[in-house]
Amino acid sequence: MDQNVKRKPDILLLVTSALCCALALELFFYLWQQGPRTYPAVMYLTEDPSTNVLCYDKEFRSTADWDLRQQNHPYRELRYEMNMDKDPQLEGLDPLHVPFAVELKMNEAGFRERDLSALANADSSEITLVIGDSFGAGQGGRLQDRMTEILERTLNDSLERHQLIVNLSKRGYNNKMVTQTLTQHLGTFPQARRVVYLYNLNDATLDARGVKLSQAIDDFMHLRVNLLAASVKGSIFSHSHAARWVLQRLARRKIASRTIEWYNHMYTDNPGWRKTKKRLDQMVRMCADHDSEFIIVLFPMFFDLKDYPLRAAHAAVGDYARAAAPLAAAADAI
Repeated sequence: MDQNVKRKPDILLLVTSALCCALALELFFYLWQQGPRTYPAVMYLTEDPSTNVLCYDKEFRSTADWDLRQQNHPYRELRYEMNMDKDPQLEGLDPLHVPFAVELKMNEAGFRERDLSALANADSSEITLVIGDSFGAGQGGRLQDRMTEILERTLNDSLERHQLIVNLSKRGYNNKMVTQTLTQHLGTFPQARRVVYLYNLNDATLDARGVKLSQAIDDFMHLRVNLLAASVKGSIFSHSHAARWVLQRLARRKIASRTIEWYNHMYTDNPGWRKTKKRLDQMVRMCADHDSEFIIVLFPMFFDLKDYPLRAAHAAVGDYARAAAPLAAAADAI
């Protein structure tokens, strides 16, 4: 009897300690989540229809064209267009929350490039056309920091013949749209020495399974905070700050796993990859008809590079390139 009486205070102390730890943990995550909010990249329209600005918050680790807080920028009015997380809660966000602005000025054809007609008529220049998506377009950085501008400057510092690198990449492009771009503009540059396709793994055409998998991916390029929040919404734990943090970490791991599965699936023998290879074949033939060399430069995804999970996808693109070499030679010989 005495032993039972003694055990009750021990149990009460244990329960009280557990509750205090849970409350302290909950308070910690509550205070931690009350810190300054981070935002995805946000696009704004300017009064110039050909110019947008892509804006970042204090986490921006590169160099911006303008700091909107300093009032020395040329934009009288910035109107919200969209954000990279596709989060509807950010609609109408004040630009001062994302003050680091990168200018996106487009030419008459909608590319972040100089006037195409002037480039096509340039004298004594060796021309390289670059095609691709937002990676090739250098969407997130200043124009002068873009790969094609750096390469053009470097080549012209070291080569006798003037080099002209024309960037025909655009945000949101996939393999189909890149093929259309080359079809439309290669004839404008009949003297182009080479065409470089800055290929990103998400450029491939999707089959039905690829489309289904794509609904839950984050591309390793955007922290889809709104998707993570949606993954725990309605859960009995969603009112707990600590539990929500744990569930979002579990959701992030699941999204990463699905993203890897999505990328690797695109490069298995499926209708989407077969259609992608046919479009690449079309570009190879087009370039051969114009006496232009066709080069694929494959971007890696900067994710877990020590144990890179997308080696199979890279190998599939490499296998295609080796198989396409005789095709280019045959087309050139005709």
